[in-house]
Amino acid sequence: MRTGSAVGVSLVIGVLLACPRMLWAEGFADIGVGGAITQNAQITTENNGNRAEGRAHFADSVTVGGRIGYWFEGAPLLGVAGTVSYFQPGASGSTAKTEVVPLTLLAMARWPLLESNEFRNGRLQPYVGVGPGFFITDISDARFSDTSKEAGLDVRAGASWLFTRHIGLLVEYRLTHVGTTFRDHGEQVETSLTTHHFLTGMAYHF
Repeated sequence: MRTGSAVGVSLVIGVLLACPRMLWAEGFADIGVGGAITQNAQITTENNGNRAEGRAHFADSVTVGGRIGYWFEGAPLLGVAGTVSYFQPGASGSTAKTEVVPLTLLAMARWPLLESNEFRNGRLQPYVGVGPGFFITDISDARFSDTSKEAGLDVRAGASWLFTRHIGLLVEYRLTHVGTTFRDHGEQVETSLTTHHFLTGMAYHF
């Protein structure tokens, strides 16, 4: 998945968020920060016809992200969202810097708990989300540098607690997965990034 796919994902998100307000019951935006744990994975290196396989050991990192979306008026338990995030799953013992920016489109569902006249959709709102992502992964060190642009998967589960009708606190678990291929100076490196994210943040409903 290359540059054209990035444009496609951006257009889909733009169309969804630009629809007339009357189609939506409730908009929301949130930001979160936490930790990212990337699983060790097989790594394949090929250079001048020589192929070698091994294990990549990734270091834990900070993860940050933002999301904006809407819950449907006719089906307030269902919604869509567009997200952007960032983390650095650097390989342990390596000088290479690895940066990942996932852009994802989510289909979401929530469950209203502790409903009242003030909180018609629940003061406590557990939710799940799943969708495709466009992952921009950059790796660089003194001898090797490339950027991978690939399709991946984003799965989330969390809960939002509203202090007021508009402001709340959220906690979230997120799983991302993407396969990556890097090429530079005749060398090719393939691996995958399966990452567990644990976040907390603020939510705004409008």
